[in-house]
Amino acid sequence: MDACSWDNPGANPYTGTVAAAVAQYDLPNDVRAELIRKAARVQFDDVAHITKAGIRSRHTTYTNMRDMHFGRSMCSGPVSVSGWSSDHIEYALIYCSQGHCIAVPFVCRNVSLIQQRSPVTNTYPRDEFPANGKAHRPPWADKVPGKTNNIPEPSTLLLVAAAVAALAFTNRKKT
Repeated sequence: MDACSWDNPGANPYTGTVAAAVAQYDLPNDVRAELIRKAARVQFDDVAHITKAGIRSRHTTYTNMRDMHFGRSMCSGPVSVSGWSSDHIEYALIYCSQGHCIAVPFVCRNVSLIQQRSPVTNTYPRDEFPANGKAHRPPWADKVPGKTNNIPEPSTLLLVAAAVAALAFTNRKKT
């Protein structure tokens, strides 16, 4: 199986929704539904950094990044970061359900499957965003939303706008 090259993060950001990406994975239906629900509400389980050496957070290591969504499609197979420099870092929100996890990097939202591995023994002393290294770090990285924020998917906002427009049209016809 050929590796999916992720040598240039941000060059081909995923244009679909997390729900559309997760729907393409071979996951149990209840796991798929839970991951979609969590992502829609930004109820992430972890914030991890991805380097050439691997994926880890303050609490957990992750492995086996695979099946990454780029642009409008999915690249099946393991994800390669072999073109990265040794100090390159990307950050991602991690969503998990029943041992199945996905990573959604800040830079491109290229959704991919990952495997939760083990607790981390040596952690960064200050926070989950180490200051060293080259990273595509968004300006809000120090203010990552809490797990209780309810941020709707764009399709939900479009549905609400359509409903409001329909109500306005109906009320206008009655007068």
